[in-house]
Amino acid sequence: MGNVWYDGWEKEEDLHHPILEKHKNLLERLIQDRVFRVGYADGTFYLLEECDQYFGCDLTKEEAKELSELFQEIAEIMSCTDKK
Repeated sequence: MGNVWYDGWEKEEDLHHPILEKHKNLLERLIQDRVFRVGYADGTFYLLEECDQYFGCDLTKEEAKELSELFQEIAEIMSCTDKK
C-alpha cells in the first residue's frame, strides 16, 4: 500500500530523537503501512494516525508509560510461535 505522506526517515525532522532512532525499523514500518507515527516536536512526543494525518494527540508522560505497559503486557501473553 505505501504512505503518500511519508518522504523517508531522513527527511522527517520529527523522527530524529534518540529514542525514536533506536526503534527506527519498527516505527518506519508502522508509518509506511499507514498505521501511526510516534513523533517529537517542540519538546512533546505525539501520536499521529497515518491514513491522512488528520487525527493525532500529544502524549503526556503518564500516557507514554501506560502505552509501554500495554504493549509489554501484550508481548508477554503472545505465543512463542507467533511471527517474529
